[in-house]
Amino acid sequence: MIYRKQYKNLSYLISLPEDFDKNKKYPTILSIHGAGGRGKDLGILEDSPILKSKNEFCFKNFVVILPQCYADTWFDIFEQLQDFAKAMSDLPYVEKSRYFVIGVSMGGYGTFQLVCSLPELFKKVTILCGGGMYWNAARVKNIPIKFIHGAKDETVLPRESQILYNRINAVGGKAELIIHDDLDHNVWDRTFADDETYKWLLRD
Repeated sequence: MIYRKQYKNLSYLISLPEDFDKNKKYPTILSIHGAGGRGKDLGILEDSPILKSKNEFCFKNFVVILPQCYADTWFDIFEQLQDFAKAMSDLPYVEKSRYFVIGVSMGGYGTFQLVCSLPELFKKVTILCGGGMYWNAARVKNIPIKFIHGAKDETVLPRESQILYNRINAVGGKAELIIHDDLDHNVWDRTFADDETYKWLLRD
């Protein structure tokens, strides 16, 4: 079940799990899209990688929330993104102790900055073919973060993930790094189709 919603200036999609019960709480993924999802048409997000994956494990177990960036980058509306992320965590059916964020490419950069700014909000983080301000690594050292990148990526170089992985763990963090030797920028199709992507989020 996918619904179109509005929160202040941000339009978003929300996918509710099978057999959704408004009186229960569910693990929730905040999905931050890349440059291809920008605009003012939620139809673009309906074709987003996480929804296209139709991963049965994901959509059976998680609420998935997908805000749409109407500006050039997430950084242009970053305060709105922070406000949105906090507001979504307060939805009555969102389990705050299992609130996760996944960012792709441009959304990966936005996600890393979001976690640096709100380090207490998210239980775990996954960043695909992204990067970020590595000098802020100490801010996120207590959050499990998984970086996934393609070795052949020439759009966002894999060293962007490698640097963050190194810097976070150098200050005692909990970062993991997966490099797919056979992939370029598009690591999202494989990642979102893989049950392990979601099982890792739920694992203690």
